Amino acid sequence: MAVFTLLNMMSVACVMLPATAAVREKEHGTIDQLLVSPLTPLQIMTAKVAAMMLVTLAGTLLAFYGVMSPVFGVPMRGSPVLYFAVVALYAFSMSGLGLVLATLAKTSGQVGLLVILTVLPILNLSGTSSSIESMPRAMRWAVELSPLRHFVGIVYGIMFRGEGLASLWPSVLAMTAIGAALFAFALSRFRTQFA
Repeated sequence: MAVFTLLNMMSVACVMLPATAAVREKEHGTIDQLLVSPLTPLQIMTAKVAAMMLVTLAGTLLAFYGVMSPVFGVPMRGSPVLYFAVVALYAFSMSGLGLVLATLAKTSGQVGLLVILTVLPILNLSGTSSSIESMPRAMRWAVELSPLRHFVGIVYGIMFRGEGLASLWPSVLAMTAIGAALFAFALSRFRTQFA
């Protein structure tokens, strides 16, 4: 249950924080100041994603070693280095989704609604609270497009089964590819909106 809660909180934070930060900059006009600086749209968005990755890593480190392991006895049978590297990749993937939502919203209220409409299905259909095998075939294919779907298997593999990258690389690759596609889509929308 502790792992399930951590995954849900990470997912919400990784989407919500970069999305609201980008929309707030649109609302206050600071995005225009960034665009007249020598920074490219890629550098602006990479900085937002990198900040989200650092926040997620710090929060996960604190949650695991400060609460989950000592209080709930959640094991770390695999490599902690691999685990935190995958957490960083997951933060990248979900931050890409947050930036996509930020390009669709004009206000903080709109981005909040978009996050709810997007993240709730991702959480409920990821395999953490419901069995993917019991879903209709079309839904199972759609669920494979969620970074959380792949991240769940990776986390359980590292924490509870002690698996390494040799057995988890297909899921890591899929999650990274989805994140890169989301980031590229957000970057293209960002360029068309502001460039």
